[in-house]
Amino acid sequence: MNAMERLVAASKGEPCDRIPVFCDLLDQGARELGISSLRDYYANGEYVAEAQLKMREKFGYDNLWSLFYVGREAEMLGCRRMVYAADGPPNVGEMVIRSQEDIYRLEVPDDITSLPAIREPLKCLDILRREAGGKYPICAYVTASMTLPALLMGMEKWMELLLTGPAEVRDVLLEKCSLFFQREIAAYRAAGADVLVYSNPFGSTDFLPLKLIRQLCIPWMERDLLPGGIDGVLLLRRREDQFRDRPRPGSTGNRFVRSQLHGRHRRNQKDHRRTGDVRRPHQQHQVSGLESRTDSRRSPTNHRRRNAGRKIFSGLPGAAP
Repeated sequence: MNAMERLVAASKGEPCDRIPVFCDLLDQGARELGISSLRDYYANGEYVAEAQLKMREKFGYDNLWSLFYVGREAEMLGCRRMVYAADGPPNVGEMVIRSQEDIYRLEVPDDITSLPAIREPLKCLDILRREAGGKYPICAYVTASMTLPALLMGMEKWMELLLTGPAEVRDVLLEKCSLFFQREIAAYRAAGADVLVYSNPFGSTDFLPLKLIRQLCIPWMERDLLPGGIDGVLLLRRREDQFRDRPRPGSTGNRFVRSQLHGRHRRNQKDHRRTGDVRRPHQQHQVSGLESRTDSRRSPTNHRRRNAGRKIFSGLPGAAP
């Protein structure tokens, strides 16, 4: 059983030889190749692809990343300066949006692949697909429309606009960010990404009250994801307990995401029985190795309340509809 087969089996609740292990090794690739400068490392997609393949072989985990750094999306929308630290990932050094007028001037290109900032990530993805496609899941990272403005104007200004308005200006920005998201995820799909990591911290009650998540976040998730579908999409959030329903082991993440997008906040207590999941309750939180392990001495209820994990399967290749 290879890593891709292992991941698909785990997402469907079927037996597999071991729990899939995903590692977020990114900047560490420069050290693996003996490159001292992250600026030089990320300037060439061949370096990143080579390092990803080497690190996966060295440590034996199951995934490959085409992600360079999150600020790359800000570069794609006009950021001209990144800050390269000696002990951390590159960060946005220039805000694309400084005023409301900048929101109206912001343009989303029809062809995302023509942007210089995405050429090297796409080159990396192409190499990974040729070298390891079908054997190891290749991950791409996309920022949700509700979160992308924080990269473009800064967290403080985005929170102010999001919560206090003007609502029409906020919605113009969200429309442009959602359009960018749709075109970006389509480009990564076309380039061969198997797992599309959908990052939406603003879908968490760590950022927003549940009422606002339902009013604002869920509609924009619909707008982001429904046009291209959710095949291969992995929903990344800091916690699972923002909503009353949660994915059951052995269920496909598709049903969970659809219930979120359409506002059906109900639990299905029998999902794991229908799929033949016979694991004990404390084991059922360890879906595919991407959720936090629980202490068997805790009750599942307490675990969900305290730390229900970070990542949720949502429509992986081969999962049942």
